[in-house]
Amino acid sequence: MEYTDKLPDDTDTPDETDLAPVIKIFEATVDSITEGDQVEFVARVTDVDGQEDLQGGMLKSIDGLVYGTFAQVGDSVEWKVSLDWDIIHDIEPILFDEYDVRVFVAEFRDKSKKQATAELELELHCDGRPACDGYCGMAGTNNSDCNVAGWQECVEVQAQANFNCADVCSQSNMDCAQSTEGEIWGLAFSHAACSAGVFEEVGTSLSTCDMDTSGDSEWSMYASCYCG
Repeated sequence: MEYTDKLPDDTDTPDETDLAPVIKIFEATVDSITEGDQVEFVARVTDVDGQEDLQGGMLKSIDGLVYGTFAQVGDSVEWKVSLDWDIIHDIEPILFDEYDVRVFVAEFRDKSKKQATAELELELHCDGRPACDGYCGMAGTNNSDCNVAGWQECVEVQAQANFNCADVCSQSNMDCAQSTEGEIWGLAFSHAACSAGVFEEVGTSLSTCDMDTSGDSEWSMYASCYCG
């Protein structure tokens, strides 16, 4: 006679095959991404009834929006899904002043509809710049009202005869967001010794670079480039 500690009228203890899947590990290949980047999410999922009992998994937002579907790696317990910046924006628009932290949820189900979930956080950033409508270097209060944001590496115009903002923007892997042919806009007088390298608008004039009186005493002309 087979031994069992279950009484004939005991219906409270579920059979082992009635258990939900278990997400052992849920991780991302990076902790943060910026425009143009991609990230891979990896989940290791087990099921007491075998891997064939798993119906699959989805990657969702904390509000239930679906980012993508996990694909099983061979016959292993590992499942993967990849996203890039644009896909993330398409599902849930990207808009922030400095950065945003998104919560991603892995959800797996078996054939009996039992499920397991796990969460992780991923930072979206633009190296300290704002983002609007999915674009770095743009600022706005909503994704239908984005304004070009000023960003530059503090360029001394007088020292560069062939200065153009396209070159400045390309140094930050960005494009010039406004035409600059035939002109240099945002001219400002600043100290030659620059440290911050970012222009800030003050009234109708531009002031730029932290003043360092211990450096070169000459005053030079600088241009503000608008990149995106």
